Amino acid sequence: MKHLVTRFVLGALLVAFAATMSFAQSGADAKARGRYDFYGKSSSRSMRSAREYSRDYRQHVQASPKAAVDAAIAKDAADSVGMCIDKAKKDVEAMRVEAAGDKETLASLDLVAEKLAEAAKHHKKMHELCCKENVDGEGSMACCKDIDKALEAAGAEHEKLMKRLGVATAPVEKK
Repeated sequence: MKHLVTRFVLGALLVAFAATMSFAQSGADAKARGRYDFYGKSSSRSMRSAREYSRDYRQHVQASPKAAVDAAIAKDAADSVGMCIDKAKKDVEAMRVEAAGDKETLASLDLVAEKLAEAAKHHKKMHELCCKENVDGEGSMACCKDIDKALEAAGAEHEKLMKRLGVATAPVEKK
């Protein structure tokens, strides 16, 4: 009977130890998963917001009489699009820190960063056109279309990455 109790106690301790170790291991990457979750959702939200500002600006230009685009609205839209692109870039860089050593994740983040850089390049041109005294509505709308195309590609790659990492994000809006 003593041996049975001893074996039972040792078995219970072994099971408890194994459970503790497995929880410790799954908890070891919990911080990274939490950071992926936050920065992943934040960058996704920033990309969507930039696309929404861009869309709203294009709608404003289309509704405006020729050569009568409101300069204050154009500048505000350009500033907002740029702010959202910059925020997305910052969040993607934070995700890169968490992905150190994960070549597949880093490759996906490189693609996202490349498309964000492309969007930033188009935004720079948009900003120049929107900050003129006489806003170039057609030219700035063309920039918005290019920004949207780059952000759509970045968002699609980002969404694939988040699914692979097990982080749910809002789906990328399709046109």
